[in-house]
Amino acid sequence: MVIFATCLTFVHGIGLVRAESTGYSSILTGPLGLNTVPSARMAPAGTVTAGISTLDPYVHGYIGFQIAQPLYINIRQSAEVSDINDEARRLYPGVDFKLRLLDENAYRPSIAIGLQSAIGHKRMAGEYLALSKRYNDFDFTLGMGWGRYGSAAHIGNPLKALHSHFGKNRDLDGEMPNAPSDWFTGEDIGFFGGVEYFTPWVNGLSAKFDWGADRYESERAAFGFDPAAPWSAALVYRPAPWTDASIGIQGTEKIMGRLSFQASPDMWPFQSSKKDAPAPLRTHRSGDADPAQMQISADSAGIDLYDAASDAKFARAMLYMNAGTPAPRQLGRAARHMANHGGKDAEEFYITPIVYNLRGPAVRLMRSDFEQALVHNQGSPQEIWRNVEFITDDSKTEKTGTKKPFSFLDYFGPKNYKFILDNDISLSEEDS
Repeated sequence: MVIFATCLTFVHGIGLVRAESTGYSSILTGPLGLNTVPSARMAPAGTVTAGISTLDPYVHGYIGFQIAQPLYINIRQSAEVSDINDEARRLYPGVDFKLRLLDENAYRPSIAIGLQSAIGHKRMAGEYLALSKRYNDFDFTLGMGWGRYGSAAHIGNPLKALHSHFGKNRDLDGEMPNAPSDWFTGEDIGFFGGVEYFTPWVNGLSAKFDWGADRYESERAAFGFDPAAPWSAALVYRPAPWTDASIGIQGTEKIMGRLSFQASPDMWPFQSSKKDAPAPLRTHRSGDADPAQMQISADSAGIDLYDAASDAKFARAMLYMNAGTPAPRQLGRAARHMANHGGKDAEEFYITPIVYNLRGPAVRLMRSDFEQALVHNQGSPQEIWRNVEFITDDSKTEKTGTKKPFSFLDYFGPKNYKFILDNDISLSEEDS
C-alpha cells in the first residue's frame, strides 16, 4: 500500500501525538466514528491521522487532516482486494469531508455532516448526518445516510420536500466521478447507529458496536458479492497516545482490522503565541447552584466538564483533561465556571480529572480561595494550590478513587506518558 507508506512517513516526520483525551478512534475509511459508520466526533485542531484497514472486499489507506476544530479532510485510497497480500483488482480513490454543525453540551448532541468521496469514485460515495452524545463511559451515535451510507433504503429521501433534485435516481457505481450534483440525492436513505464503551479497567481499551445502512449494492451487481449482516463489533486498543488498533467482526462471517497513527497538533510550526484568557470570576454569589449551566459555560470555553452536580455545601464534576495542557490550568479554569454558577452556598468543588479514560482521585478546591485571590486580590495561585486536597470519598465524588487500569505501557512501553498531580505544582499566572 504505497499511499499508506507515504502517509506514515509524513506523520512520523512531524511528530507523534498526544491524542484527544476521550480517545475516539477512526472508522475503516478514516474519519472518527465506530467501526463502519462515522460519528460526529472531531479530533483536536491540527491533528494528522494515517491508517490502513481491511474488510472484505476492500483495503483502505488514508491520511486525514483536522484543518480546524469543525472541519476534517481525508484523502483515501480504497482497493478492491479480499486478501491484503493480493494485488488490487480496482482502485477507488476519493477525498472525504466532515463538518461539525453543533458541538455537544449538556442538552444536545454533537452534530456533523460528512461526505465520503465528495470528490472521487462513485463506488465509495455517500453522505451522512451524524449525532453523537456521551454519557459517562458510553458514546452513542445515530445518523442517516445517502448514497453508499443509505443503500438500506429505510425511508424516502426527506430532502425531496425541499427540491425535486434530491429525489433523482442515483447511480451508486460507474466510471464517471462523483460530483456535487450527486450529493445527498437518491430516492431513499438509510439509518445507522451504534455505541462505543470506554472500559474503566484497562487503560486505552474500548468496545464498539454499530449497525450500518450499507448493503453493498454496487458489489452485488458488479461481481455477485455476498455481504455479511449489517452489524459489526470490535475491540479498540490504544497502547500509546500516538497509535491505536482494532480487530472485529461484521456479522458472523467477516473479520475486519485497522491500524492508525496520529501526529501531534502541538508539534506544528508557526503556532500563535497568543494565550486565551480564562473566564472572569463573578464578584458576588447569587441564586441557586446550576450544574447544567456549569457544563454549558465550560463547554463554550472548550472545557469538557461533565456530570456536574451540587449538594448543599459542595459541587462536583468530571473533567476530561487535554493531555497537552498543564493540569493546574485546566483545573483552575474549570473551577471558575463552577464558581460562577455555584449559587450562594457551595464552598467546596470536587473535580475528578480523566485522561486517556483513566480517572484520577478527585481534587478538592476551596471556592473562597479563588474569591480571595481573583476578586479581592488577597491571595495567590500558590495559596490556592496549598489548600488543594486529593479525595477518594465516593459519597462526594461518585466514581473517583478507582484503581488505575492495567496498561501494557506500564511494563513494556516508554515511561514518559504520565498523569501527575503533585502538591508542589505551582498555579502561576500563565497556568491559571
